[in-house]
Amino acid sequence: MTTPDCPVAVTIDEQTLQCAPPYRVGPFRMTPTGMVPDGFVAVAALTCDPHPSGDVAADRTVGFSAHRWAGDVGGVIERLNRSSEHQISCPGSCDDDDSAVLDELWLVDNHGRAIRPGHPSDWCALPKPGALAAVKELTSVGSAEHRIALSDK
Repeated sequence: MTTPDCPVAVTIDEQTLQCAPPYRVGPFRMTPTGMVPDGFVAVAALTCDPHPSGDVAADRTVGFSAHRWAGDVGGVIERLNRSSEHQISCPGSCDDDDSAVLDELWLVDNHGRAIRPGHPSDWCALPKPGALAAVKELTSVGSAEHRIALSDK
């Protein structure tokens, strides 16, 4: 079960879905996350790379990819619906170096709607990566590269 006071994810039209620029490259933009809404039946997942891929091109751009996954998304939702663990408050018990930037995750239904679900967190308040691992066990059905222009500023 999920935490009852956790907000429900906002539903958007899949056609308007845009991956956020990778960490420390583009302007910070983050769509709020939340619980999978009741009645939302996911048929696919979309992940967006959290870091740029490759080197800076001659036109001063870097790339990142969005990946589409299809299959039985039930295992993904089961992992997303797991409870978060209680945070501990012992100084030094959580190492900031252990935090990883996870791929941006979206779920898509067969009506062309998309949501950005939140991940349950561990006892250090870091996101548990189980749902993302379950997505990557699905069938990859495509990817698209996006380019971001770098600034000289």
